Amino acid sequence: MCHYFGIGTERDVKTVHEILLEISNDSPGLNNNQYEIDEANYLLGRIYLDGEVVEKSIWQACHFLKLANADNDHRSAQELLLIIGRNV
Repeated sequence: MCHYFGIGTERDVKTVHEILLEISNDSPGLNNNQYEIDEANYLLGRIYLDGEVVEKSIWQACHFLKLANADNDHRSAQELLLIIGRNV
């Protein structure tokens, strides 16, 4: 989160993207819980909506936001999915 927002360090969304992909894929040895995986997927969705370090893609954003909201319990992901459309 520090790299994502630039708190105490320079903002480096490219590094954040790589880290979040590892968390999203639930790489062995990371021992992430479901909350952390959902948050990683949500932030990946935002990164694809922003298009700052990756090519902007509504479809990729929708994919990661749906993963974040798989249990229908991630309000921020739900709101973005309503805006961009769940069936994109």
